[in-house]
Amino acid sequence: MKVAVKGAMNVQEPPDSPCDFDSDLCGYTQGTADDFDWTRDSGGTPTGLTGPTVDHTTGTSSGQVGTLKVSVKDGGMTTDIWTRSGNQGNQWFSVAVSIPATGSYQVIFEGVRGINAHGDIAIDDVSITQGACPDVDECVPRGGRGPCSQICTNTVGSFFCSCNVGYTLNQDGLSCFAPNSPCDFDSDLCGYTQDTADDFDWARDSGGTRTGLTGPTVDHTTGTRSGHYMYIEASGPDQGHTARLISPSYSRNPDGQCLLFWTHMYGDKPGDPDGKLQH
Repeated sequence: MKVAVKGAMNVQEPPDSPCDFDSDLCGYTQGTADDFDWTRDSGGTPTGLTGPTVDHTTGTSSGQVGTLKVSVKDGGMTTDIWTRSGNQGNQWFSVAVSIPATGSYQVIFEGVRGINAHGDIAIDDVSITQGACPDVDECVPRGGRGPCSQICTNTVGSFFCSCNVGYTLNQDGLSCFAPNSPCDFDSDLCGYTQDTADDFDWARDSGGTRTGLTGPTVDHTTGTRSGHYMYIEASGPDQGHTARLISPSYSRNPDGQCLLFWTHMYGDKPGDPDGKLQH
C-alpha cells in the first residue's frame, strides 16, 4: 500500500507544519497501482495487540509486522531512502531521513503486509523541512532501549541492538534470547521463527485456544491462564496442511545434545506433532 504527498509543491517552500492527519490527509493521496489503501484511524486498529492505541500528536485515543518503505519520486525516477521491517514494539519512534531531489518530487510511503494479520503499520506527524536532517536518537524511548529488548546504541541516522552477557541477538535484530535456558514463550519466541515455505503458522497464545474443547487452557510453565505457549489452530487450515516453527542455530556439543519439551494434544482428532532436526 502506498500514500504519496506532492511534496514539491516546492522544495524551497515545504509545508509549514507537520501533517498530523487529525482533520484530513494534508494533500497525501492513495497510490492507484498498489494492492490496498492506507486508512486514517484513531483509538486503535481493528486487530487486537497490533498497531498504535493512541496517536503520536496528542497521545490520546480520540505491530507479525511487515515492512514500511519510504521512497522519493523525482523526475520519473523512484529511489528508496528508508526501510524498516518487523516488530518495533508498541511505541511511536522518530525517523529523520534526507531527501535526495533535484527538482519537484513526491514522497511515497509503502507498507507491505506481513505473514499474517497480527501486525499493523502506522505513520503520524509527517513533516518536510529545509536543510539537513537532525540526528534522531532512536534509543531514547523505553528507558534508553528504544526498539531493542536489551541494549540500544544510537548511530547517525540509525541504531543497532545488542544483548547482555549470556544472551544472543535474534534474527530480527531487536530481541535477545538465552540459548541455554528453556523457552517458555512468555515474553517472545526465544529466537524461533516461522517457516516461510509451509502452509500456515504457529501462534503464541494464552488462556485457551480459539476453538472450544481443544488445546490447553493454561500453559505448562506457570499452570495459569496468563502463561503463554505456542500452538496450531486447526479451524482454519485444511487437513494435511503443515506449520513449522524453526529454532535458532545451535553449536554441536561433543558430549551430545537432547531436545526436551512438553506437548498438549487435545481435541476430537488432533494431528501429528513432528520433531525434526533442520541443519
